[in-house]
Amino acid sequence: MKNNCLMFSLLATSFLLSGCSTIPATPAGFEQKIVEGENINFVVWEKENIQPKETLRFYIEGNGTPHPKKAIALSLAKDDEFKNIIVLSRPCQYIDNPICKNESIWTTNRYHPEILKEMQELTAYYIKKYQAKDIEFVAYSDATPIAFNLAHTFGRTKQIITVAGVLDITAYAKQNHLPAFENAHDVMPNKYAISAIPQIHYVGSKDTVVTRSMTEKFISKLNKPKNITLKVVHGFDHDDWDSIKLSY
Repeated sequence: MKNNCLMFSLLATSFLLSGCSTIPATPAGFEQKIVEGENINFVVWEKENIQPKETLRFYIEGNGTPHPKKAIALSLAKDDEFKNIIVLSRPCQYIDNPICKNESIWTTNRYHPEILKEMQELTAYYIKKYQAKDIEFVAYSDATPIAFNLAHTFGRTKQIITVAGVLDITAYAKQNHLPAFENAHDVMPNKYAISAIPQIHYVGSKDTVVTRSMTEKFISKLNKPKNITLKVVHGFDHDDWDSIKLSY
């Protein structure tokens, strides 16, 4: 990213680069910023008055399109009373970088090593900025593999919470008749590394995109089930999560 990896250019709050698509409204108690990277700019929301040298909780938005109808991660974050929260958008969400003309960035190549690198450097910037003691991740939908990748990259991850989370990328593609994702097997750490991290997985009883059985099957393959909690929310489908306050 620009200025030697971790040195980001944080532009003024509410400043929009030319070509931006509609950015979701900023919730009370948050600041919206544009973070400029080497090839991709990110829309990020920071909770006001973040305390340094404490736990930093990252929310990561789902993908599927560069212009989601619902900003699920942001909706979940605004109702979270935790003090130190950063909400990360995904590449090409809400902002039109020239590189985003290549739609594979948010489709088949959403887990490409260069995409992961951008997310890693974005996360590293905030860890360094706030001198985070440790970190947590809350991932919606297909942000889940990225959350696990980041957790494995940085270590010191206290927990991962997934909401309608894609734990098995291959099963997810097959279930939803999607083309195979490039580099998919390089995203998630091995099951031994995953099992070591405490996890909570929320799944909707009516979700046909990421089903309960898919989630249960993945969890059954892990080594330390005591670290992992599955919470089924009855009546919810894949997109209902902007209307609930979760407890971690």
